[in-house]
Amino acid sequence: MRILFVRLMKLIGLVTVAVAILIAVLIAWPPPDMPVPGLHADVLIRNVRVIDVVAGTASSEQNVLIRDGRIASIAPPSQIPTPVGVTEIEAQGKFLSPALWDMHTHSNTFDAQYQRHHAPAFSALVIP
Repeated sequence: MRILFVRLMKLIGLVTVAVAILIAVLIAWPPPDMPVPGLHADVLIRNVRVIDVVAGTASSEQNVLIRDGRIASIAPPSQIPTPVGVTEIEAQGKFLSPALWDMHTHSNTFDAQYQRHHAPAFSALVIP
């Protein structure tokens, strides 16, 4: 009986050490890099139906131009030519909900940009 008790105590000790090492590794794991403020790609989302949450409607197909991380224009495809150097996203058959914020994040890094009252957020979300 005593031998069994000694083996159990050794096993508990080994498990405790293993868990402590795992916790130390997870705490020391480097966090992901924070987004750099001001670095936004210019994007043209083509042929997307825009949801108007106030009116509760979805538009016909529109082109949405995003410049410097903000929606610059929403218009029918014939009214927004493709600017030079933008990334194009074909979104035919999809929906877009403007100004949807990513309010749920986890980070142990306290970057200066997240200490302001108006941290950057998503300017649009394309929903399949």
